[in-house]
Amino acid sequence: MSIEQKKAYNLDKKKLFESLKDALTGSKFTVKSRDEAVGKITVTAPPSWFSYGEKIEIIISAQESGGSIVYIKAEPKVFFNLTSGSSVRKDIEGIFLLLDKRIS
Repeated sequence: MSIEQKKAYNLDKKKLFESLKDALTGSKFTVKSRDEAVGKITVTAPPSWFSYGEKIEIIISAQESGGSIVYIKAEPKVFFNLTSGSSVRKDIEGIFLLLDKRIS
């Protein structure tokens, strides 16, 4: 079960990408790949009591009207993890919280 969420920011794509990259440094999330040209960062979250961990894809896209959209899609690392829904949501919220703190 994947969960998706997006949020708009009043920053350009490049600045937002750098802020996200910095925000993830030292966090519980492990960066697996980064592609600045595309605006994509892939991370994993560690296991918890209710989850074997999550795979998380973060994409930043520029808006024509200015600013950017951060789109996060997260899913359990294993397909049979039926109790991971709350962990996935918390991870998405955690990434947005890290980013918000970094840019404020």
